[in-house]
Amino acid sequence: MTGGSLFSGCFGMEHGLERAGLCEIAWYAEIDKYASAVCKYHKPELRNYGDATKIDPAELPDTDIITFGWPCQDNSIAGKRKGLAGGTRSSLLTEAVRIIGAKKPKYFIAENVPGLFSVNDGYDFYTAIKMLTDAGYDCQWQVLNTIWFLPQNRERIYIVGHLRGQRRPEVFPIEHMPLNAKSFVARLDAQRHKKRIRNDNNHQREHESTVQLYNNTRYLTPVECERLQGFPDNWTKYGMFDAGVKQISDTQRYKMAGNAVSVVVAEAIGTIIKGWLDDNAVD
Repeated sequence: MTGGSLFSGCFGMEHGLERAGLCEIAWYAEIDKYASAVCKYHKPELRNYGDATKIDPAELPDTDIITFGWPCQDNSIAGKRKGLAGGTRSSLLTEAVRIIGAKKPKYFIAENVPGLFSVNDGYDFYTAIKMLTDAGYDCQWQVLNTIWFLPQNRERIYIVGHLRGQRRPEVFPIEHMPLNAKSFVARLDAQRHKKRIRNDNNHQREHESTVQLYNNTRYLTPVECERLQGFPDNWTKYGMFDAGVKQISDTQRYKMAGNAVSVVVAEAIGTIIKGWLDDNAVD
């Protein structure tokens, strides 16, 4: 299958789904200078459609899946928690729904912080689901934690939608995964127990995330932050800019890793969906 990506960041969700063999990303939309450069470095053949508020859906290639992790600061406990009325960041959900409603992919996969459940007494979560269902999709969701795979306590809501009228892929609850996905999770769990790095922050930010070794504390390196998200080493080290390939500063690398969707969680979801599609012979 093919996939399109909104608010792509540095391709955390996208790389995970591709690694699962679920889809190949055909286009993306990202406005951050450095995240866009990283995406272009890894996928130079793809077009970046940029600002989602300015996208004409008719210009986008048709895809089977559209992914988006709409900016979460307005829903985060660490943020101001103004919710969907909080400004342009959370209002980008409206743009995602507009594009999905027009393109009608078979599936979408969305991500946000668990604070979405409680902000405005839960009304914002209800509103988000209503917006998605009104666009023609039935939804299922679960809070998943990166610590199930890697040593980072990072809970996020993952929402999977499928076009109403089609068979529902069995994705959640996660304990009812197909055997191949269980094997995948078991492999990642075994890897997790071998690691000595521990990070209890929701974001890997400079001067905040540390690792303790032999009673001494130091800051995590950008590579360690990438590993805690499931990226290959140095995924964010280089970007393709107008002037060519350039190395990216550690400050921007920390920011990108902290804002990214955890690759390993996206890979687990992609593995489950692919297993369900294969078992049910669905195109």
